Amino acid sequence: MITKDEALEIIKELNEEAHARSYDTWLEADALGDSDDEEDWARAEEIREDASYEQAGYFRADFHNLPQDEQDSIWQYALEDDDFAEDFKAWYGHEAYEEKLEDTEK
Repeated sequence: MITKDEALEIIKELNEEAHARSYDTWLEADALGDSDDEEDWARAEEIREDASYEQAGYFRADFHNLPQDEQDSIWQYALEDDDFAEDFKAWYGHEAYEEKLEDTEK
Protein backbone atom coordinates (compact mmCIF):
# COMPACT_ATOMS: atom_id res chain seq x y z
CA MET A 1 0.00 0.00 0.00
CA ILE A 2 1.28 3.45 -0.87
CA THR A 3 1.52 6.13 1.81
CA LYS A 4 -0.97 8.98 2.04
CA ASP A 5 1.76 11.42 0.96
CA GLU A 6 2.50 9.28 -2.09
CA ALA A 7 -1.21 9.08 -2.87
CA LEU A 8 -1.54 12.85 -2.58
CA GLU A 9 1.40 13.37 -4.92
CA ILE A 10 -0.15 10.98 -7.45
CA ILE A 11 -3.50 12.76 -7.50
CA LYS A 12 -1.83 16.19 -7.60
CA GLU A 13 0.17 15.09 -10.63
CA LEU A 14 -2.93 13.64 -12.30
CA ASN A 15 -4.75 16.93 -11.72
CA GLU A 16 -1.88 18.97 -13.17
CA GLU A 17 -1.82 16.75 -16.26
CA ALA A 18 -5.60 16.97 -16.62
CA HIS A 19 -5.45 20.75 -16.29
CA ALA A 20 -2.78 20.93 -18.97
CA ARG A 21 -4.93 18.84 -21.33
CA SER A 22 -7.95 21.12 -20.77
CA TYR A 23 -5.89 24.32 -20.78
CA ASP A 24 -7.31 25.70 -24.03
CA THR A 25 -10.83 25.59 -22.61
CA TRP A 26 -9.68 27.37 -19.44
CA LEU A 27 -7.96 30.02 -21.60
CA GLU A 28 -11.15 30.57 -23.60
CA ALA A 29 -13.09 31.10 -20.38
CA ASP A 30 -10.49 33.52 -19.05
CA ALA A 31 -10.53 35.53 -22.26
CA LEU A 32 -14.30 35.90 -22.10
CA GLY A 33 -14.12 36.73 -18.40
CA ASP A 34 -11.74 39.60 -19.18
CA SER A 35 -14.12 41.04 -21.78
CA ASP A 36 -15.81 44.40 -21.29
CA ASP A 37 -19.09 42.91 -22.49
CA GLU A 38 -21.21 41.65 -19.58
CA GLU A 39 -22.83 39.03 -21.82
CA ASP A 40 -19.41 37.43 -22.22
CA TRP A 41 -19.13 37.03 -18.45
CA ALA A 42 -22.05 34.64 -18.28
CA ARG A 43 -20.63 32.69 -21.21
CA ALA A 44 -17.24 32.62 -19.43
CA GLU A 45 -18.87 30.93 -16.43
CA GLU A 46 -20.45 28.32 -18.70
CA ILE A 47 -17.11 27.63 -20.31
CA ARG A 48 -15.42 27.40 -16.89
CA GLU A 49 -17.95 24.71 -15.97
CA ASP A 50 -17.17 22.95 -19.25
CA ALA A 51 -13.43 23.20 -18.56
CA SER A 52 -13.89 21.82 -15.07
CA TYR A 53 -15.95 18.91 -16.38
CA GLU A 54 -13.38 18.27 -19.12
CA GLN A 55 -10.52 18.37 -16.63
CA ALA A 56 -12.28 15.97 -14.26
CA GLY A 57 -12.86 13.59 -17.17
CA TYR A 58 -9.16 13.55 -17.99
CA PHE A 59 -8.35 13.07 -14.30
CA ARG A 60 -10.70 10.09 -14.01
CA ALA A 61 -9.41 8.49 -17.19
CA ASP A 62 -5.81 8.76 -15.99
CA PHE A 63 -6.79 7.64 -12.48
CA HIS A 64 -8.38 4.48 -13.90
CA ASN A 65 -5.12 3.75 -15.73
CA LEU A 66 -3.21 3.59 -12.44
CA PRO A 67 -2.34 0.17 -11.04
CA GLN A 68 -5.30 -1.22 -9.08
CA ASP A 69 -3.40 -1.20 -5.78
CA GLU A 70 -2.74 2.54 -6.14
CA GLN A 71 -6.39 3.22 -6.98
CA ASP A 72 -7.50 1.19 -3.97
CA SER A 73 -5.11 3.05 -1.66
CA ILE A 74 -6.26 6.43 -2.93
CA TRP A 75 -9.92 5.51 -2.42
CA GLN A 76 -9.11 4.28 1.08
CA TYR A 77 -7.43 7.57 2.00
CA ALA A 78 -10.38 9.49 0.53
CA LEU A 79 -12.73 7.55 2.78
CA GLU A 80 -10.59 8.05 5.89
CA ASP A 81 -9.35 11.64 5.58
CA ASP A 82 -11.67 14.58 4.93
CA ASP A 83 -8.91 16.89 3.67
CA PHE A 84 -7.64 14.26 1.24
CA ALA A 85 -11.21 13.53 0.15
CA GLU A 86 -11.87 17.22 -0.50
CA ASP A 87 -9.07 17.47 -3.06
CA PHE A 88 -9.76 14.09 -4.58
CA LYS A 89 -13.49 14.75 -4.91
CA ALA A 90 -12.89 18.14 -6.57
CA TRP A 91 -10.47 16.66 -9.09
CA TYR A 92 -12.35 13.40 -9.71
CA GLY A 93 -15.63 15.27 -10.09
CA HIS A 94 -18.15 15.56 -7.27
CA GLU A 95 -20.94 13.75 -9.08
CA ALA A 96 -18.72 10.93 -10.35
CA TYR A 97 -17.21 10.57 -6.87
CA GLU A 98 -20.62 10.18 -5.26
CA GLU A 99 -21.71 7.68 -7.94
CA LYS A 100 -18.56 5.64 -7.36
CA LEU A 101 -19.21 5.58 -3.61
CA GLU A 102 -22.78 4.42 -4.19
CA ASP A 103 -21.56 1.63 -6.48
CA THR A 104 -18.97 0.59 -3.89
CA GLU A 105 -21.58 0.38 -1.14
CA LYS A 106 -23.81 -1.97 -3.18
